Amino acid sequence: MGRINLSLPKMSEDTSVACLFKKKETMDWINRFILGLEICPFAKHPVHNNLLRLHCLKGTDTLVQLSEATKIIGDLMVAQPTEWSTSFLLFAHHQPSFAQLLDFISVQQEVLVSREWEAHVQLVPFHPSFQFEGLSFEDKENILNRSPYPMIHILRQAEVSRASDQIGDLTAFLARNREKVQKLDRPLY
Repeated sequence: MGRINLSLPKMSEDTSVACLFKKKETMDWINRFILGLEICPFAKHPVHNNLLRLHCLKGTDTLVQLSEATKIIGDLMVAQPTEWSTSFLLFAHHQPSFAQLLDFISVQQEVLVSREWEAHVQLVPFHPSFQFEGLSFEDKENILNRSPYPMIHILRQAEVSRASDQIGDLTAFLARNREKVQKLDRPLY
C-alpha cells in the first residue's frame, strides 16, 4: 500500500479535514485502480518508494491556485527524482467542472511555456466526469481518466520517456487498458 509523504515540499500544507479526506480517497483510488489494474506503467515505483506527493490547492480563487500549482511544479523540477518523483494536485475546497479543470490546465500550461518548463513536465487531468474527445460520455474508455475528485497529475517528462521505453509496444499496452475497463461495471472509486 502506498504511503503519503507530507515532508516535501517545505510549504504551508493544507491540513483541513477536506484535504486529508481527499488525500486518503485519492491514495485508495491509486492503489485500487491505477496499481491494482496496472493502468499506469510507471505508477508502482513512485508509490512504493514514497516518491509521490499529494497537494491540496487552497481556497477557491483560481489565481491563487495557479500560483500555488506553479510553485509546486517548480519545487518538483528542482527536487531530486530519488526524493520526489511525481505529484497530484487536488482541489480540496471546491470541485471544478471538467471544463473548468481543462481551462485551469490550459492556463497552467501557458505558465509552463512562459517559464520554459513545458519540456520537463506533463499535466494530466483526472475528473469524475472525464470524457475523451470523440467519445460519448458513457464510453467505458473514459474510466481510464476518471477519478474520485478533480485532480491534475504532474509527471516528469524524463520519467514518462523512460517508462515508455520500458513498455515496448505502447499501442498494445493502451489496448490492454481499454480491454480492462470494458470489463468494469463502474469506476473503481
